Amino acid sequence: MTVTKSIGACSLAVALFVPLASEARWNGPYIGVHAGHYLIEDDFSRTFLMPDRFTGKGALAGLNAGLLSRVDNGPFYFGYEVDTSFGSLAQTGNVKGFPGFDARATFGPVGSARVLVAAEYQHSLFFLTGGLSWAFARFKGEPDIDFDRFHIGWIVGAGIERALNDQWSVKFEYLYSDLDNAGTVHFGNGVNLDMTSSVFRVGLNYRLHKQQPMSDSTIDPRHPRSAFAGPYFGGHISYGVGDFQKVVSNLSGFNLDPAGITGGITGGYNFYPYENYVLGVESDIGWGSIRSTAGSFGARINISGSIRARGGYATNSTLYYLTGGFAWAHAKSILYIGAEADKYYGGYVAGLGIERQLPNNVSAKIEYTYHEFDKQSDLIFGVPAHQSLSFHSLRLGFNYFGTPLDLIRSVLR
Repeated sequence: MTVTKSIGACSLAVALFVPLASEARWNGPYIGVHAGHYLIEDDFSRTFLMPDRFTGKGALAGLNAGLLSRVDNGPFYFGYEVDTSFGSLAQTGNVKGFPGFDARATFGPVGSARVLVAAEYQHSLFFLTGGLSWAFARFKGEPDIDFDRFHIGWIVGAGIERALNDQWSVKFEYLYSDLDNAGTVHFGNGVNLDMTSSVFRVGLNYRLHKQQPMSDSTIDPRHPRSAFAGPYFGGHISYGVGDFQKVVSNLSGFNLDPAGITGGITGGYNFYPYENYVLGVESDIGWGSIRSTAGSFGARINISGSIRARGGYATNSTLYYLTGGFAWAHAKSILYIGAEADKYYGGYVAGLGIERQLPNNVSAKIEYTYHEFDKQSDLIFGVPAHQSLSFHSLRLGFNYFGTPLDLIRSVLR
């Protein structure tokens, strides 16, 4: 019985580490799971006091998905990855200079959207990564401070991924993130949060299928099953109209309808699960000014983005689709001198669109989306404040189907 179990275990080990095929095994989309040890530091400061640091640590686990594309049949790869981790990290401490002032900081979930640059060597992939990161945090200090924040910042890291066979791989990585400095001022009194995080984590990835490099002959607009398949990137311009509400101390407040134009970049990946039905994932970020003022009141959205799923139906060279997912935005509001907020918001986005293939692997799209963000409530030095944000967006965009390297190759050809 023992011998049989040993033989079975050895067979499993051999199956996991079988010799790999010679073609680029890392090419194409993948999904995975990960778990790691997080260390998050939160520098808290308030008017007239020295800053103090609260540290949360613990384990979080989550999901990730990405795409890698091989560069000119060599050992180098370029790609991108999105991930989110769930759990709760917390730390309780004392604020310097205020004996008896107990405070508690909690963090989670956290996530990121990153680009990857990698090199393959003997069935292993060594990579550098960097991009956009986000986290939810809540800070509560007795007796007069209680607020939560959605933070956005940058992230960098490095790691190694080892192929187990042609579809499964295990990876180890370290990531460091520096998140925004978010603050609120009420009646001239302010509080500030500045977050950084470090994580060591291990993950298991599964390659969905191999993705061959794109070329001019790869995409044929006459065949909808090929017209929208694979990776793409592009740019967009949008017109947005929003609704921003803020109330301080249940006494004073305002309701504004900010409007304006933004522009930005987009990237994504599509595949055909069945006949002409299309599924995919898309991320975008836009900069500009969606703003409104009324007397001393004012609100302005200067940056926003999303990570969304797309699903639709392709006929000839046209794709009709629905989209929805996670959205974020940065907004600054002023109630009057001495009462202002500069913060990020997290929420959801939903919409629909039409995309049409043009010559040379280019497409044009028009898209409507609705963004609604979490309602935030703060207690700052005993003064309550409540704010909510939403906006509609009409977007015109152009995409190139392929990777940036494919576009460079086609231009130089």
